[in-house]
Formats: sequence, C-alpha cells, structure tokens
Amino acid sequence: AKNNCFSKIVYIIPCFNAFIFKTMKNTNLYVVLVVYNEYLNDIDFISRYRDSNKIKLIVVDNSTNYEIQNFNYLNSQIDGLTYISKKVNLGLSKAYNIAISTIPLDSNNWVMTLDQDTYVSDEYIINVVEAIINNSNILVKTGLIHFGSRIGSPTLLKSRKTINEIGIFRNIEAINSCLTINRALLEKIDF
Repeated sequence: AKNNCFSKIVYIIPCFNAFIFKTMKNTNLYVVLVVYNEYLNDIDFISRYRDSNKIKLIVVDNSTNYEIQNFNYLNSQIDGLTYISKKVNLGLSKAYNIAISTIPLDSNNWVMTLDQDTYVSDEYIINVVEAIINNSNILVKTGLIHFGSRIGSPTLLKSRKTINEIGIFRNIEAINSCLTINRALLEKIDF
C-alpha cells in the first residue's frame, strides 16, 4: 500500500524532556530510504532527488535478490548517493538505525525516514526544509500522511483519532514514512 506525503507539516513535541537547540542556518536534511527487492532507478524519490543539493540521500538496500543487489550497488556508485547493503532483509528498524549511525551527531543534521513505496511531493520537501529552518526547536516533524484518499497518520495517542490539520501536538503517534527527527535527539531514542 502506498503512503503519500503531500505538503502539510505537523510538529510533534516529544513526551519526554528533550533538549532545545539554538537556531542555526547550516542545516542538513538526510533522507534515509529503505528499499526491498526494487531497482533503484524504478523508485520515484531516488530519480527525483539523487542529484539534489537540498538533501543527502542514504539508501539502505534490504534486497535479498542478488541481481537487484548487484545492480543497485553499481547504480549507486555512479550516482554518488550513500548506499548501504547487508545483503539480507534487516527490517525497517535495523535498516534505519544503521543508516542513522552514519550521520554525524550534530544538532544541524535532520533525518527523514522513508520506504520505497512512499510518494513524497516536492512541496513537502520544501516545507520540511522550511520547518527545520523556521522551527528548529521542535525536534520531530511529520506530514499528514494519506493512505489512499484518507489521512492515516499521525493520530492522537489515546483516542487514535486522526489529526487532520497542521499544528503543534503532544502525545501523538506517526508512521515512520516522512517522519523527520533531529539527529541529536536520535541519540536518545531508537527506531
């Protein structure tokens, strides 16, 4: 099932005491994209953003098909994106954590997590970058994620009611796709 991140940003205030960072102009957005048995050149996000100066793309290849692994490795070397493969299906959580461990621990670094079947609009990327620059003290950001024609994430934690408008919220949960978290905060939590 495809997830879609279009344009709206929701800010999440973590349920624990997170440290606040001063606003810096030199921010970096790392996008960690996990793929499984899919050729990199068939993934929309990679074809649109592999040469972008807005993001740093890290692909974790969970493919178990040797032909696909080999093709993806060779293709990633030509295009210069960061490519990680353990030649097994690690699952999303381990794949995200391996990629995150390669990103320098710096409060100017932000991490967006994706999987291969999530469509991300150009407007959403622009809004995420603007949200990072304009609201760097809020360390977790996500979009209103559409599952088909309805918004499926984020939801309020206790009632599971879907959040349908942008804003700043506490006590919500969100899927991993399009979740954007400050790298320094990720030292305190794992996926």
